[in-house]
Amino acid sequence: MYEGDEINSFDSNGTFDRPGAIMSSSPNEQQNAAPAKPQKSSWKGNEPDPMFFEEPMPESRQRRTRRKRPWLIGIGILILIVAAAVTVVAIINSTKSVTAGDPAIAGQAYLVGLFDKNAPIPFRSTTVAQYGYISPSSFEWVTPREYSEANPFYGDYARVRSGGKDLIINRKGEIVVDTAGKTTIKYDVNDNVWTVGSDVYNGEMEKANPDNSKAEYIGHGYAFVTPNDTGDRVSTGSPYLVKVENGEKAYQCEQTVCSIATSYGKSGDGLYFIVQESGRGAKIIDAFDGTELFTSTSGYELAKIDDGLFVELEKKTNQTNLYVRVDHGGVFTSRSLPADNSKNSISRSGKYYKKSCGANKGLTIIDASENEVVPCGIEKLWGLSENTYKMLGIDNKEAVLILRGDGIHLFDMKSNKDIKVYKDAINVKIYDNSAFIRITLKTGQKQVCNVLEPSINCIDIATDITPYPTYFIAEGKVYTHDLKEVKYEE
Repeated sequence: MYEGDEINSFDSNGTFDRPGAIMSSSPNEQQNAAPAKPQKSSWKGNEPDPMFFEEPMPESRQRRTRRKRPWLIGIGILILIVAAAVTVVAIINSTKSVTAGDPAIAGQAYLVGLFDKNAPIPFRSTTVAQYGYISPSSFEWVTPREYSEANPFYGDYARVRSGGKDLIINRKGEIVVDTAGKTTIKYDVNDNVWTVGSDVYNGEMEKANPDNSKAEYIGHGYAFVTPNDTGDRVSTGSPYLVKVENGEKAYQCEQTVCSIATSYGKSGDGLYFIVQESGRGAKIIDAFDGTELFTSTSGYELAKIDDGLFVELEKKTNQTNLYVRVDHGGVFTSRSLPADNSKNSISRSGKYYKKSCGANKGLTIIDASENEVVPCGIEKLWGLSENTYKMLGIDNKEAVLILRGDGIHLFDMKSNKDIKVYKDAINVKIYDNSAFIRITLKTGQKQVCNVLEPSINCIDIATDITPYPTYFIAEGKVYTHDLKEVKYEE
């Protein structure tokens, strides 16, 4: 958990408030079917219509048929109209479906699953002293109460522990992955990736690496795969980088001895990897298309300093030879450490930035072109956690929390309007990957609010909370997305 933006928060004097690391929320698609096309008749003028007639008919029958033809034509037109309507509906629905080829839509589907307020909540039964999952609306049990440990549902799956082994179950309580006690299961909530031993799965539980291979998840949706693993980690093929979402290779090493490290570009400008192969110079590659952006001099290696900033070091002496910065504008090298000209992006949006207006003038919000979005006078500003910000973006809102005037405003930078005002609030605590915030009023009173459902009134909670995407725990009690305490009968 942290107060302020995940990078920094500013006070009105423009000084940084570094809260430290973000707290992880712990404890620890559909396919688009092409719409069916209605069958079209090839009938023209007075020629026999092949949709209805196959053989030439006697004159007497043709006369009877001419009398019936208007009815037949009418029925045919009606069929075509209905088929066209069905096609239109199918097309409309298909735009709401998730396609593997559209990462933006797939990303939205993941966020909707992450913040699904209907997802069952893990809850401990007092009668059997075990965990099960309970409906957040009816407070009825929806899975067996047989787990010694239970974690939140991320999309359709959750990690539980039963009988001394880790399992992955679906919302019906059915076992999807059984480790047989041989390994542990990890989940990366930011990237929607499951790691089960030496295998890596996407959010639909599709394995990204082949059988008998070793996959190491290295972050940002990519895994490093050593193929044909014989069990003693001896590979008979060169390793490669794979995109976990769809299993596509992003980069193939040329040597069997190869290592890859990640470096995420600033403000969403790109994703870059350092590739080091035996007997060759290190490379910086673009993860999206595998393009080699920079190759180090022989006898040197590359190391990451910051997002998008690398240093070339001599292997024997570890002395710095060159600095390399990579961003959407290209590759830039320098013998001295380049100045950091990056802006302080709000919620890593890459679109809005906070800027000091000078002493006693507060803060302003600007866009990437440095046009003013919100004028000076903001006393303090907090960016939401990245996924919470993106979830509000699905509703076409680009939100930030700002302190000014009568309280803290949940403000939409896109429309330049308030979404909600938390009156008399003077401070706020933001939680990563959670719908909830905790505000402090002028009186010192603490309240918990749901920023994804601002119409719901905040509730008084005196102690700090343990946050999850759509529920939280406080004072030994569990609260749902609509800030109601979970109550049930055994």
